[in-house]
Amino acid sequence: MKKLFKLSKWIHKYIGLLLVLFLMWESASGILMNHPELISNISVPGWLIPSHYHIENWNRSSLTRIVYSNTNKERLFGSGKLGVWESNDGGKTFYPFMKGYTESYYYLKTNDLFLHENDSLQILFAAADDGLYYNSFIDNVCDDVCLLPGGRHVHGGHRHHWLLLPLVLRRVRVCRARIDQIRPTLPG
Repeated sequence: MKKLFKLSKWIHKYIGLLLVLFLMWESASGILMNHPELISNISVPGWLIPSHYHIENWNRSSLTRIVYSNTNKERLFGSGKLGVWESNDGGKTFYPFMKGYTESYYYLKTNDLFLHENDSLQILFAAADDGLYYNSFIDNVCDDVCLLPGGRHVHGGHRHHWLLLPLVLRRVRVCRARIDQIRPTLPG
């Protein structure tokens, strides 16, 4: 009886310690998964990622949307999980179009693009997981758009704010006066 008690005490002690470590690991990973902004700026080196996750020929949703220019038929912009890309040869080659864009790979996913063009103004809007960006093609630098009252920006952790893009786009399409208000604030 004494041996059985001693054995059960030993089993209870060491299984309990292993269980505590497991539960601590699960708790920490659960907190990080529910608050991704805590680790969004940490990037994993490419050599640690399994080969079937590597991007080849625009797979794995790296290019999901394409917007063509009305003024230059060879120019197009693509977006997806790898940000925004530009092509000036009809899509044969693509170049990153992300100067000033979010730097975190976690927030690089671009959900929607809208290219507004008229005689005097070109603006590309990109709705990423990190915010709404625009590029006025003056210095080819993306800048974020204030979506909240008081000039506050929408950043990190608000993964569905890109749903506001149709409202912003409708405003751009319908209200020419608003575009004229934006123009003086554009860089350059």
